[in-house]
Amino acid sequence: MSKHSCETQLIGFTQEIADSLDQGQQTDVVFMDFSKTFDKVDHHKLVHKLQTQTHWVNPYMYITKWITDFLHNRS
Repeated sequence: MSKHSCETQLIGFTQEIADSLDQGQQTDVVFMDFSKTFDKVDHHKLVHKLQTQTHWVNPYMYITKWITDFLHNRS
């Protein structure tokens, strides 16, 4: 959420999980830490590999696009 602090976002996220649990709903969460993840790999090679490894990426092509957009113009 833009223009919100990390603390505000964490409180909101925690509340959403608590509400889901109270309603008996399933809650799935994926955490990704990109702080240094891509510092040691060639971005073009990584994107190419993601695009060609369709046996696991195909159902999740939006993830490949998201990572590609994230890496765009980063060094």
